[in-house]
Amino acid sequence: MAKGVLCVLVEPGYDSSTWFTKSYAGLKAGAAKRDVTIERLRGVADLARYQDVGSAILMGARTDWARYMITALRKHGVKSVLLGASPQDFGGDVSGVELDRRSLVERMVEYFCHCGRMRLACLGNKPQDINDEMRKLAFLRAARRRGLSVTESDVYGGNIVSAIDRLLDRVELYDGVVCVNDQTAVLLLEAAAQRGVRVPEDLFVSGSGDCIIGALTTPSLTTSTLDYFEMGVQSVSVWHYLERNPGIDAVCVTIPCQIICRGSTNFLPVPDADAELLTMSSAAERREDDALRTLDRLENCLLRCDALDFGILRGILAGDSMEKIAAELFVAQGTVSYRVKKLYRAMGVDNRRSFLSVVSPYVSNAQFLEGQMPVK
Repeated sequence: MAKGVLCVLVEPGYDSSTWFTKSYAGLKAGAAKRDVTIERLRGVADLARYQDVGSAILMGARTDWARYMITALRKHGVKSVLLGASPQDFGGDVSGVELDRRSLVERMVEYFCHCGRMRLACLGNKPQDINDEMRKLAFLRAARRRGLSVTESDVYGGNIVSAIDRLLDRVELYDGVVCVNDQTAVLLLEAAAQRGVRVPEDLFVSGSGDCIIGALTTPSLTTSTLDYFEMGVQSVSVWHYLERNPGIDAVCVTIPCQIICRGSTNFLPVPDADAELLTMSSAAERREDDALRTLDRLENCLLRCDALDFGILRGILAGDSMEKIAAELFVAQGTVSYRVKKLYRAMGVDNRRSFLSVVSPYVSNAQFLEGQMPVK
């Protein structure tokens, strides 16, 4: 095991990004703290220069590059520690440090909604960037959970200049834009000003990354912390732990993010997170409890049905009248009426419309009811 050497492989072009600069500085700080030498390799073949390397750090964000490198390292018996991409999408033997981007995007959508901005777009997603793809999915999920009329057509990705133009061509559809990073948001602020779109009056805008430039714009940019330096530091800790515990498959660390409110959202504060979360959780739990109670009551109702009850139920689901149900089952209409009232009571309702509203969503295979025998 090469205890004093930390092998690092970097996605081509990634070292020109701000994210690399910040995370690599953290990597060097973490390595210095543990008296470890960083060796930046040109490729997996360079591992041959070192003996007993148990794990290596991969710095990058492209899905295809990360997947290729992870596969290559596996062939050499070396575990991967991702710095820049989420390890959750690459298998149970992949470690890494990630920012809690999913929660951040969802909280940003909640923040916009709390501020009364409900017509939202997402800007800057690059299809091959695993973090941007995760942001897109988190944005869509959060918007739908809020009941917003948002679809993938409201996600503007690809070339950033053309994406901004496409968004501003339809800007009347939106009152808020969640950008994937501060650079994208700053470009949007400039382009919006040129088109006479006022921020924050017409459009709320947020970025992500807490870059210096975002504080220098007019209006100043609402953003979020993305502690890439700490990611670098923690990546060394993950690597160090794996090297000394070869029996461990993987270690994953998540770093929280915080929203910073500035001029591009009119300096409106983030609502109390605990209260908001409690409200949402309570509502979700109530909906879950109601649904489970309905299913439990329905199952108990069906358990008490005999062949005649199943025939009546089939007729109700088909929309048949009491007379028709009685005729088809060769029983008196009074018998049908009596049995129907029992079914209603079992489901806690008192009329056909209410009965169908709670039963129809779950009972769609009425043919199954044919020939059902009484429970012995």
